Amino acid sequence: MVHEILLFAIGVLISGLGTIIGFGGGVFLVPILVAYGVGIKTAIPLALMAVFPAALISTAINLRKKNVDIHLGLLFEAPVVIGTIIGAWLTQFLDYTQLKLVFAAFTILLGITLLKNTGGSSSLKKLAKTKPIVNGVSLTATTIYGTSAGISSGLLGIGGGFLKTPVLMHAFGLEPKRAVATALFMIAITSAIGFSAHYLIKPIDSSLALTITTSFALGAIIANKIDAKVSQGLRKKMIAGGLILAGAMTLI
Repeated sequence: MVHEILLFAIGVLISGLGTIIGFGGGVFLVPILVAYGVGIKTAIPLALMAVFPAALISTAINLRKKNVDIHLGLLFEAPVVIGTIIGAWLTQFLDYTQLKLVFAAFTILLGITLLKNTGGSSSLKKLAKTKPIVNGVSLTATTIYGTSAGISSGLLGIGGGFLKTPVLMHAFGLEPKRAVATALFMIAITSAIGFSAHYLIKPIDSSLALTITTSFALGAIIANKIDAKVSQGLRKKMIAGGLILAGAMTLI
């Protein structure tokens, strides 16, 4: 009982942070569940299941505030869906230990890069202008970034927000708050599809499901209450710091 209460409290904190920086929180939850003793093949779909209601709550609030770029989000999300299904399927064959080392190195490097370069990468911006372009959005860029985010989501049990939020900011030029809101809108879709894909491969049987899902929903509600107090500059630093933290936690 004590362990479940602690896990609930951790879930609230993780979800709150994930909501403010647009990561969802799954990227932080998976290594904690593994450390808690949950098998990785159970932890991944559990994280996806937990992230879904939290992202859905945030999306409902952000849509009302008109913070979501729905057009860009949907174009970005279409290849994410395909990538998520591929990633879920690949979990049957890939070695998780090697996979998390690559992921950790990538996210830590990306976080450090964003801390040093607040203006964004010129290569990211160039790719975001590559043809074909539909209503001002590069289909080439959304396909490449979306598929990459989707595969990582399916493989690691995360909503892909760690990649979506920085790309929306530094490639497509969205301000941090709008990038976070759009990323959470996409994560709601990604997590639902990712969880379904995992469930079809192997149904989940875990007593922790209700505890984790409820804690994430509460964390999202609390985070949305204080979100307006977070400045754009602080949010940028939190996103970069979140990437470094995500990479470090993956090594647990």
